[in-house]
Amino acid sequence: MKAYNKIMHRLNTLKIKLHRRRFSVIHLAREVYAVCGAFLLEVNMKVGRKKGCTPWNRGKTGVYSRKTIKQMSKSQTGCPAWNKGLTKETDKRVMKYALSTSISRKGQHNSPRTEFKKNQFSGTKHSNWKGGVFKNYYGYICIFKPKHPHHNKRNYVLEHRLIVEKQISRYLTSKEEVHHLGKKDDNRPHMLIAFINHSTHMRFERGGQYSESEIIFDGRKLKQKGDVK
Repeated sequence: MKAYNKIMHRLNTLKIKLHRRRFSVIHLAREVYAVCGAFLLEVNMKVGRKKGCTPWNRGKTGVYSRKTIKQMSKSQTGCPAWNKGLTKETDKRVMKYALSTSISRKGQHNSPRTEFKKNQFSGTKHSNWKGGVFKNYYGYICIFKPKHPHHNKRNYVLEHRLIVEKQISRYLTSKEEVHHLGKKDDNRPHMLIAFINHSTHMRFERGGQYSESEIIFDGRKLKQKGDVK
């Protein structure tokens, strides 16, 4: 009670000084900090905790201590799960859990009016449709081909790969690469060369050695034969 009276007296004094503007905000903060510290010290002394004493929860994690958690895990080792062998058709508890999770509602909607229709505004139905042809960030021309087996997530395929596939009458694999002899957007057949892998492509660009068997399609031969003007 004495400690409480002392603290209240100090706070009242602080209030009077603040009203009269006897000191700055920094001095006010220091005084409040000192009052709070004195109050906590008095509380600790009342409880019986002294300075330097080890707190009761030191070394413990969460609600239980590490020793207790270890003992609990040992006691549960080898015990089967409560829902082992149960399905939502045979047990009401499993059914209730399945209905409460989002997995069971996958593809379902609360109202057919607000349901989002897949591909409703994609492709030719999109407001920003430009004929299915655009130039990507790297300077290559892309064609809209949703039925192509190697299209990207936007259903586009690189035009130079489509032209090489037309020349060799088959689809190119993911490992096979096409090289431009000119600009990246010049996709005429005589300006393209297709290689079996990335390694051969890099050796060709850097002037290294490669064999004819590593070339799938060589557009230079078309130009030499006079097939392309």
